Amino acid sequence: VNFGGTVSIDTIATAGLYKLALALTPGSQGTVNVDGSDGSGHASLLDASQGPVVIGEAGSAQLTVGDGGRVNAGTNATTGFGWATMIGDQAGSFGTLVVNGGTGAGLFSSAGNLVDGNAGQGVVNVHGGGTVTVSGTLFIGGVAGPGAGGTLSADSGGVVQANAVRIWQGSTLNASAGAGGSVLIGGGPATGGVEV
Repeated sequence: VNFGGTVSIDTIATAGLYKLALALTPGSQGTVNVDGSDGSGHASLLDASQGPVVIGEAGSAQLTVGDGGRVNAGTNATTGFGWATMIGDQAGSFGTLVVNGGTGAGLFSSAGNLVDGNAGQGVVNVHGGGTVTVSGTLFIGGVAGPGAGGTLSADSGGVVQANAVRIWQGSTLNASAGAGGSVLIGGGPATGGVEV
């Protein structure tokens, strides 16, 4: 989705793409919403399990998952890094992932590493019962430099689960436990590891 395009997925949908890239070129914008279910209770689904998902490759993009919607991101072995999700990839890009609740909890599942703010800026907001699972390492920030870095916030019942977390220079992790947010590392808050 490029150049201001918006895709709203309100019923069952499948996009088994090798690479799903939002805002592919500099200056472009992309928005994807995955939410709701059909009359039989089947959740909306964006299945990109055959390749990685890039939110804000060179432009600005937002992917919102809520009201029971689901997104599956697959890994890309050809990169050599095993990342499945990249948010704010190239310098000057801006990517946002929002996972929330509503009538049902949204779920974003990354089958490999998730990079929040590589050479661009990345934001991940998980709240209202939404869940993000990362079958690998959650990198908050990537390439250090002006305008690069990531921010992750989990509150109001939002849950983020990853095997490990690495927080790079200029990046922020905010888990508001008092507001019901959780970041679970390696299966629970006391296992796995955080590298700062």
